[in-house]
Amino acid sequence: MPRVLVIAAAGFVGRAVVQALARRPCELVTAARHGADVACDVTDAAQVDAAIRTAAPDAVVNCSGAPHDGPAADLYAVHALGTLHLLEAVRRHAAAAPVVLIGSAAEYGPAAPQELPVREDHPCRPAGVYGCSKLAQAQLARLAQDSWGLRVRTVRLFNAVGPGMPGRYFFPALAARLWGREPGGTFPLRDGESTRDFVHVDDVGEAVALLADGASPDGVFNVATGVETSVREAAAHLGLLAGGLTPVDDGPAGPASRSAGDATRLQSLGWQPRRTWRQAIEDIWADR
Repeated sequence: MPRVLVIAAAGFVGRAVVQALARRPCELVTAARHGADVACDVTDAAQVDAAIRTAAPDAVVNCSGAPHDGPAADLYAVHALGTLHLLEAVRRHAAAAPVVLIGSAAEYGPAAPQELPVREDHPCRPAGVYGCSKLAQAQLARLAQDSWGLRVRTVRLFNAVGPGMPGRYFFPALAARLWGREPGGTFPLRDGESTRDFVHVDDVGEAVALLADGASPDGVFNVATGVETSVREAAAHLGLLAGGLTPVDDGPAGPASRSAGDATRLQSLGWQPRRTWRQAIEDIWADR
């Protein structure tokens, strides 16, 4: 039975990955800064080395991530330097183990409407530091594959949503604002015409668990539904759950951004999104 090490197992995506792997024939080993089978802060090279050496994994999933709006130094420390620490430790102690890294659609940057849904071969032109730091992670993955002979899979998540989502993100924060409001009212909303490709976090967990299998191919995989949903439509569904509250424009609207991903490569391995974005919003509301 393969031994799978999940780093940052207590995080938003990490919990979904652990749940998905628990339904598969494998031995789970969890890693986090505290309260896991092994301690692992990816920014600490010695701790990462010890975690890989101790766990002796047959596969590694790294769910570590820094907040989108965090300081640039933190983003690069976790996504780039942390990935380098991990890949070097795997190279030393578990070179045959496939490694799954959590990337982001932010690596692609803005796409024109005619370019949607975005495929994995789309040029990467990130528009912010978060996307740049995640792209640095993907470039290290490519280096580890091409020069070190490691087996690395990078999943580029589009908009993962669902229960356990940190409160600083849009939908949990909106749910907290709407809780207890008088039914039938309104609430302000900015950027409602922009679209996102919302993926239930449990479907993300299933995708990552699939790619942790030794038989899966290496490379980059989009985790997406291929469907654009406007921020307004998703917020309106949350308002409905809160008692029939309606979003209204808050100030002049800027240019709308659009996002959707093509997950054909992942679907060819048998993955399909099984939950809707509406279910994800309902799960967030129930989890408030």
